[in-house]
Amino acid sequence: MPDHPKQPSRAVRQIGRPDDPLGYDTRDFWACAARMAEDALSGRNAEAMREEIRTVKQRLGMTSVRNGVAEPEEQERGPEARLDQIP
Repeated sequence: MPDHPKQPSRAVRQIGRPDDPLGYDTRDFWACAARMAEDALSGRNAEAMREEIRTVKQRLGMTSVRNGVAEPEEQERGPEARLDQIP
């Protein structure tokens, strides 16, 4: 028997949402889609978009990451790259 009684477990509760650098208001789907398209074509939020794509690819096992850095073949192109060109 352990020396210390087992502490009751506590539920972890998240208050608020995680940081969202893009911050799109999705309540109006069509307005949101139009703003996303405009932002993508203009290059606005390019780094945040690349980070989201990188995160999704990592979660889906579509990228190899060592020490938090994507392998050279997975590194993103510059801000001039279109979204359909991002590997």
